[in-house]
Amino acid sequence: MALSTQDRGRTSQRGSRSSSVGSQRRTRNRQGGANLAGGSSLKSRSINFSGRTRLPGFLGRLSNRGLIALAVACVLALVLLFVIGGCVRSCNARRAAEEAAAKLNPDDARVQLGVSPELTAEFTPILDRNDAFAWIAQNATLYEDPRIVELAMREPEAIDFVRNYPESEKTTSAWSADVSSGIPQIYNWDPRWGAFQYAGLPLAVTGSGPCSLAMVYAGLTGKTDKSPADIAALATTDNLATGDAFMSGEFFEREAENLGLTVTKLEQSTASVVDSVKAKNAVICLVEAGVVTDEPHWVVIANVHEEDGSVDVFDPTSSKVSSQRWDASTIVVAAQEIYSFGSAATAATTPTS
Repeated sequence: MALSTQDRGRTSQRGSRSSSVGSQRRTRNRQGGANLAGGSSLKSRSINFSGRTRLPGFLGRLSNRGLIALAVACVLALVLLFVIGGCVRSCNARRAAEEAAAKLNPDDARVQLGVSPELTAEFTPILDRNDAFAWIAQNATLYEDPRIVELAMREPEAIDFVRNYPESEKTTSAWSADVSSGIPQIYNWDPRWGAFQYAGLPLAVTGSGPCSLAMVYAGLTGKTDKSPADIAALATTDNLATGDAFMSGEFFEREAENLGLTVTKLEQSTASVVDSVKAKNAVICLVEAGVVTDEPHWVVIANVHEEDGSVDVFDPTSSKVSSQRWDASTIVVAAQEIYSFGSAATAATTPTS
């Protein structure tokens, strides 16, 4: 049966749609095939379901326990290397120290190698004082009064005392001295009494009066049971630790008898001083500032030398003043007060004319 023109058109449209649908299906089938092919590729790979990243090479074949053992071995190796390195450094340091020591003076490393032991021995006390003085300068604020530091500046023999003063116990100890040849020489800064507090400062600074009387007491009585600290305590009790020299001359007159001494206040006369010393007495003078030292203080005059009439001056504040002879008139002219002391026991046994 013949188709009409309209029927042929519809048939053609249906055929066209069928062809399009088939084409789309074939396309999806090819895409699905590709997807399946991709899925097939995934199946060929090894998937790690354990959650642990596999390490490459030899490490990847080790178990957890093996990895731990390997890590421990590495740590031990590092520790061993560190110890060996430390030993090597220690040996090198010791060798260097030994080599350096071989280049030092065995008697005092501060003195050049090759200097004789005798000359080294002369250097040592000076170098010790220099080290102590450097410490004082670096710790000057530890001292309660600048006069303590100044003592080290003007008196080399006092440097050790000043260096140790901040750490000292500020106590006193018994003393002894050779009195067979008369009046002994002592100094304010002696560590046996130098830190004793007197007139608001240590005796090392304020002790010319107590030290002078202690020298005279020991020389005339032969006893050392009264130290400068003991005499300073008496002056404090008597309220006579006064004046520019930290002791009033009145103290000598008040306490002389209690100490077994006689005392006479002398006029400012060179002849009277020299005669008194020749008579085996001892003289204590208060000398003004600027004569033997820069400060007013008490000194002892003893021993007249017949060849030139000079006298020894035992100055408890200065080793330099004490190491030389003096013209008696130089001291007497500068003296503000002069006292002559004798032994009460000797005076009692001397017959009167």
